[in-house]
Amino acid sequence: MDEIWKKVSQNEINLCNLYMLQRFTKLNGYHQIFILAFIILIISMICEKYIQRYPHKKCGGERVKAYFWRWIHYVVTIFMCFFFIFFDIKKFNKDIILFYSFMCVTILHWYSGFCMVSFLECKHYNIDVYDIESTCPHYRCMMDKNTANTLSNIIYGIGALNIAYITFITKNNPKWLKYPFIVIFAISFYQNYILYETSGKFPKNIFTESLRLNPFI
Repeated sequence: MDEIWKKVSQNEINLCNLYMLQRFTKLNGYHQIFILAFIILIISMICEKYIQRYPHKKCGGERVKAYFWRWIHYVVTIFMCFFFIFFDIKKFNKDIILFYSFMCVTILHWYSGFCMVSFLECKHYNIDVYDIESTCPHYRCMMDKNTANTLSNIIYGIGALNIAYITFITKNNPKWLKYPFIVIFAISFYQNYILYETSGKFPKNIFTESLRLNPFI
């Protein structure tokens, strides 16, 4: 009898999982990204229960803000690097226009010399934000430095392939948009990641200090 109930329970679980998966696939790409990023956030919170590389402040509001910016980082990463999974890239459309818009913001963001979202996350931990390595805090809360850097490089490599596909293979993509964009992207990437030497720490200047002292973000 126990075996029968176990089989029935397992079948119910499988049906429930299938139903949830079907509901998920019916959502639009933006909702799917938000939910997936939230699931990754939950996983990162569970990992922190066992290994806490960035200690949280005692104030609950600071913890919520840290999680919020971490979630934003996951959302942006999934959108920018895995766009092709969640949206139609066979033909030029409004989603691709939004993708290009975010990429333009990203390119401008590179010239700040640091990742603003990482900074906003790290400022809510109980650490000296100027005395830690600034790379991948949203990954390093779940894994060690080398694994986080390797994962980051793989994801950005997928993102580069995503950009190449949209630029050169997507149909009806206007030439006046894609060719100037890919040139600007290549130049900016070369200047900021090939030539630029970084210490791996956040710079201390008027801009970062204004972000650090702003109580609302």
